[in-house]
Parts: sequence; structure tokens; C-alpha cells
Amino acid sequence: MRAGDMIRGTIRNTNKVVLMSMLVLLAYLCVGCTNKNQKDTKSQTQKQSGNQTQGRERLEVAYDSNYDAIGGEGLLFQIDEEKKEAAVISYYDVEMKNLTLPDVIVYEGTEYPVTKVGESTFESDQSIQTVTFGKNIKSIDASAFYAAAALTDIVLPDALESIGEYAFASCTELEQITWGKAVSFVGNAAFQGDESLKTLELPGTITDWGNEVFMDCIGLTDCSFDEGAQLVGEGMFCNCSALTKVSLPDTVTAIGAEAFWDCAELRELTIPDTVLMIGDRAFYSTAIQTLRLPKRLSGIKLELLEGMAELEKIQVPETKASEYTDVFKNYGITIDAY
Repeated sequence: MRAGDMIRGTIRNTNKVVLMSMLVLLAYLCVGCTNKNQKDTKSQTQKQSGNQTQGRERLEVAYDSNYDAIGGEGLLFQIDEEKKEAAVISYYDVEMKNLTLPDVIVYEGTEYPVTKVGESTFESDQSIQTVTFGKNIKSIDASAFYAAAALTDIVLPDALESIGEYAFASCTELEQITWGKAVSFVGNAAFQGDESLKTLELPGTITDWGNEVFMDCIGLTDCSFDEGAQLVGEGMFCNCSALTKVSLPDTVTAIGAEAFWDCAELRELTIPDTVLMIGDRAFYSTAIQTLRLPKRLSGIKLELLEGMAELEKIQVPETKASEYTDVFKNYGITIDAY
């Protein structure tokens, strides 16, 4: 073979290789474009279909070995494989002002409803101002938002059933609480020291109040209990020095010990006839001057009126007038029968 033919053959072979390489590269780029378009279309479809509720309904997450937890969108989650549920346990976005908790997270193809805010999750946070809870939250655990200094407003979800002790205590800027429809338990001192609260409307669904739930809420002036409420908890409004008005429905059966201790501005309180028990020193250091005691009240004791320095008169059922007179004869107050 001549040298020229050999050179031309080599060039033809080289051209074939180059051409084949270009075809492979072009095919790869086309596939990439197709995949990108599919992703863009999927992303756009998700946005248009309303997959984002309260920020986003589904949160794609990944395992974070540094925290031994599932992380995404500035939040850390723990998964309960048995219950197929997730809990928010911490966060890593230190500038979070408007906190949104997702309804559901998706991990390795499985959906986990977010049902809990874990203990001390946002304790001592200095930036969160508002919280939007996912629709599946059932419990907010102890100290979850304790001393969250910037928190001003909370709207609790309808699925919420329980609030742990100190969950929102020392949230000094908290002004408003909107309750859900299913809350039945509120733990000890859950809102203690929330001095910016002014008014409260407490739902009748809450049948189990811990002790001193609103203690030291010094800005609180007005509180009403909805129909269905059964209990004013022990020390519930202790040291609420600005409280002037409390409304109790005819479903309340008990007022706990020291419930209104040192509510110095409380001058009037109508106690419904459904009340069976009033704890010791329930009205200690209040400004109540006339107190009407219900017909069904049992267990009359000296401690009932202890510390009521402003009290001038008690109104008692006629059937028990002599009993009340015997118990309180040395108090120097007028006892009227009704």
C-alpha cells in the first residue's frame, strides 16, 4: 500500500471515531435536557397542585449523621418507625423568624406525619416571632418553646391534644393564643410568666389543667372559660396582679387551691352553683368584698377565706347558714342567707 493511501485511511478512521464520539455526546446532552425538563415540569406541577400548605405540605429530607436525625428546611426530625410518625426535635436555622412546621415529611419514599414538637426543641430561641403548626401536630412537649423571647403569637392546630409543662413559659412577648378544637390537657406552668398576655378565652375541651398554668402573667386583665370547662386549676392565676374579670360557666365543678392567689385587682367573681369544691386560700389577697358561695359546696373550712383582707360579706345558702356562721363567727364579716 502506498503511503498516501495509508494516510487517507487513517484520516477516514479518525473521522469515524470523532463522528461517533460527537453522536454519543449529543445523545447524552439530549437525555440531560429531557431529564431537566421533566424535573422542571414536575416542580411546576407540584407548585400548581397545592402541595405547599403552611409553607409546604411535604418536606423531602435526608439523614444527617452529624445529628443522628433527619434534617431538612432548617429542622431536625426523629422518626418512629413503629407508629410511622415524625417529631420535630431541633433546628439549625438560627435566624428563623416565622416558623412553619410541615404536615408531612418524606424519607426514603415513605411519608411520616409530623405529630409532635419534642421537649425543649425551641427553648431559649431569640428570633422566632410566629409559629404555624402542621395540621397533624398532636402534642407539644415540655419546654418546647420555653423562654422563646421574641414569640408574639401562636395559633394551635385543631389536632393538638396536649401541651406539656413549661411549653410556652417565660415567653414574655406572647400576646395572643388561638386554641385548637381538641386540646384536653395543659401541663404545669405551661404559660407561666407570659407577661404580655392581656386576655384569655379558654376552651371547654380542656378538662385536665396542671398547676400554676398562668402564674405570673402580670399583664392579664380578663379571662373567660367556655361552656364545658370543669376546672380552675390549682394556682392557675397566682400572682396575676392585673386580673380584674373572670367568667366561669355553669359547667365548672371545682376551683383549685390558691387559684387566684394575689390577684390584687380581682374585686368580683361569680361562682356558679355547679361548683362542689373550692380549695384552700383560693382567693388569698384578692380585693373581693362580697363572695357568694354555691349551694352544693362541700367541705367548709376556715382556710376557704384565708387571706381575704377586703372581704366584708359572704352570701350562703339558707340551709347551711348556721354551719357557715359557726365556722366563720370570728372573722368579723357579715353572713347573709339566700
